[in-house]
Amino acid sequence: MNKVQLTNTDLVVSPICLGTMHYGDQLNSEESGRQLDEFLSCGGNFVDTAHVYGTWVPGLGSSSEEYIGKWFSSSGKRHSVVLSTKGAHPAGAHKEIKRVTPDAINKDLEESLKLLQTDYIDLYFLHRDDPDVPVEGIIDTLEKAVKDGKIRYYAASNWSVERIKEADAYAASIGSHGFAANQLMFSLADITHSGVEDKTLELMDEKTYAFHSKTKMSVLSFTSIAKGYFMKRYEGRKITTPEVYDNESNDELYSFLLPYVERGEYTFTELSFLYELAIKDFPVIPIASFHNNIQLENAVAAWDKTLPSEIMDGIKKIKKFVW
Repeated sequence: MNKVQLTNTDLVVSPICLGTMHYGDQLNSEESGRQLDEFLSCGGNFVDTAHVYGTWVPGLGSSSEEYIGKWFSSSGKRHSVVLSTKGAHPAGAHKEIKRVTPDAINKDLEESLKLLQTDYIDLYFLHRDDPDVPVEGIIDTLEKAVKDGKIRYYAASNWSVERIKEADAYAASIGSHGFAANQLMFSLADITHSGVEDKTLELMDEKTYAFHSKTKMSVLSFTSIAKGYFMKRYEGRKITTPEVYDNESNDELYSFLLPYVERGEYTFTELSFLYELAIKDFPVIPIASFHNNIQLENAVAAWDKTLPSEIMDGIKKIKKFVW
């Protein structure tokens, strides 16, 4: 396994990040703790959560952060983990009600620190943006959190390239590196934009890819295996969100990659991870959530493999990113 150093940071992380979105609604506290133990035993050290995870279940609260905090307390492994969490997400299901203000950022950060039972967050993401809020106040708030030792680095999730550039320009003017990473929707599978229900999500497209190629800013990708699109298609199972992934370039990608799978050289899950891990233009860390340890072990197996240039070149010729 080759670990990855996030650009302009001293954070050295496993090539796959453990996603914990379903700690609470699908995995209970004990199951979550066992999964964290298993991930670390396989060599993983990068864990991603968010203050909003779990709050969609009535009465549950921020269960993902809470369960991770309990595990830190019982295991004593806080310093074995590079921890990222996210704040400033809209409240509840009302995504149109934005919360990207200094007060909301500080409130969420303080609550996250308490739930996670830690004094600091390694990488703190703003989960959404509000283009009506000037970047100066946002960056100043995050910079103060860095100075106070509450976060080590800050990052953007679901921010447009234009807003990231604006924020980073201001950060540079005050002597800071600005955003250390960008978390967005990206995978081997191309995305049909009209099929994405949540219009507050940012997708990897050609413009965004070019931005990252130029700046070398690290990417954390969510829905990194496209909800199992290629594997489910191969196994004849029901496709999750076909309106997002049923398109011409995914038909071409499937046909191109199928022989490698049929010969037993790779699984579609491995190919999904390996595509992102093989990108050399900038660091890409896929975020992956697992329902059981078998899924986790299958994913971890990918980080000890490499993707031949003939496969990567073939993917590049087909891939359009967004339809």
